Amino acid sequence: LQGGQTVINETSELLINANVPSVAFWMQDWVGLESFKEGERLKWNWKLNRGYYPHWDEVVKYWSTLDIKPMIYINPYFSNITDELTNKTDANQFEEAYEKGYFIMNQDGSPQLAKSFTIEFGCVDLTNPEGRKWVKDIIKKNMIEEAGAWGWMHDFGEYVTLDSKTYDGLDPIQKNHNDFPKMWAEVVEEALEESAAPHAKDIVAFMRSGQTSSPSKTRLYWMGDQLPTFDQYDGLWSALIGQLNGGLSGFTIGHSDIGGYTTIYYVGGLYQYTRSKELLLRWIEANTF
Repeated sequence: LQGGQTVINETSELLINANVPSVAFWMQDWVGLESFKEGERLKWNWKLNRGYYPHWDEVVKYWSTLDIKPMIYINPYFSNITDELTNKTDANQFEEAYEKGYFIMNQDGSPQLAKSFTIEFGCVDLTNPEGRKWVKDIIKKNMIEEAGAWGWMHDFGEYVTLDSKTYDGLDPIQKNHNDFPKMWAEVVEEALEESAAPHAKDIVAFMRSGQTSSPSKTRLYWMGDQLPTFDQYDGLWSALIGQLNGGLSGFTIGHSDIGGYTTIYYVGGLYQYTRSKELLLRWIEANTF
């Protein structure tokens, strides 16, 4: 579910009043959405956006009476959103990480900033003890304590470049490119162990990145962002292959986005990937059984 307070209230009530069995509602846009040239995207500033969700606390408390849990989203990237912060007193996490040297660096020692379409961002360096502590505090304080989350998509982790420079000085080709997904998973486990929240031990974070020893640190996997198609390249078939191969490799608990994720429609029909009813039903079957 996403779209801000009014949309979430209306959609969740529709499901509740229709007696749809619900264990959790997932709001990846708890940090707010911003319009970019490529469309609406999350603000990569990992703090509850109370301008976007002014009644978050009341709604979460109401859901708890129905035994419905809130789930949210985080990734290891921080974008500079100074101009878009709803509340100017909120922390600009990009600025803080930049100034304190918490980002992975270029070989010349400058912060390594990357582009995701129009978003410029830095990746936290988890080999830096202070950076690692900083992101764990974000998880504990902003996600578990303030937002009351019972789980989240612990996204990305696979994009540490082969020309990067990390705090520990190790070769990214031989070490940190492959080890970062495990470190990103370890951050969750450490944060949950350190958290004083009574529900911390029951929190579920699900990931898409990993390496050979990741399953010992990750509670749940999902297969990434498929297209809403049946095919073996990036559709339902590919998700099924991923789950089967993952299971044989030790990644035993996993799922995929029902119906696919990346819906694309360009005027003129040059590129069109939209979800059909049949695909949705077949994907529900695949994930259920």
